[in-house]
Amino acid sequence: MEVCLQVISKEIIKPSSETPPHLTKLKLSYLDQISPPTYIPMIFFYQADESRGLTSSHHTQISHHLKQSLSNTLTLFYPLAGRINVDDRSVLDCNDAGAEFIEARVQAPLNDVLQEPITEQLKHLMPGAGDAIAGARPGAALVAVKITFFDCGGMAVGVCVSHKVADLASAMTFLDAWAASCRGEAEVPRFTLDLANYFPPREFPDSDSAFLRKLTSNEEKID
Repeated sequence: MEVCLQVISKEIIKPSSETPPHLTKLKLSYLDQISPPTYIPMIFFYQADESRGLTSSHHTQISHHLKQSLSNTLTLFYPLAGRINVDDRSVLDCNDAGAEFIEARVQAPLNDVLQEPITEQLKHLMPGAGDAIAGARPGAALVAVKITFFDCGGMAVGVCVSHKVADLASAMTFLDAWAASCRGEAEVPRFTLDLANYFPPREFPDSDSAFLRKLTSNEEKID
């Protein structure tokens, strides 16, 4: 089916508590430095379920709860609320700049999408319409979320996490923590922030710098 999607709102969700001053600079590891400037894209679908309050009449409350729990989770995963330093890309500024949060609606039942899953159409359910290039662009959000509500009461949650600051395992740990926060659990998963101790960042000679520039050349083309 063709996805006729209407964006309702766009906003930035910041951590619920400020990052302490001594934690506002984080050295990226060598592996982070050479990672391609892409997002790790993930999408999750939830069928309408009246017993859990997942109905069209509860979409406003669900959106508010997701934003609040995301804000709480970003306090624990504060690097994901930061930005890659413009002048030194081996440094992550943990400046609480926040994650991008988009809310959208589709005038169709969720089953119409699930029964005919077409990749090009599913991209519309992702933040940035599935753009996987801008994840390392200086100033870009490192986490972007798109919540899409369907007529039937179901919803899709599209999430992109910059590969420059997280691998798939780390991204899933972040999502597990967000889910735990949504459920009101006191204990949530965490991920390690000491990768640079094992793979220290490097100063690249001109030839290597040219190689890195080639890896990240696409980011310069995106406004």
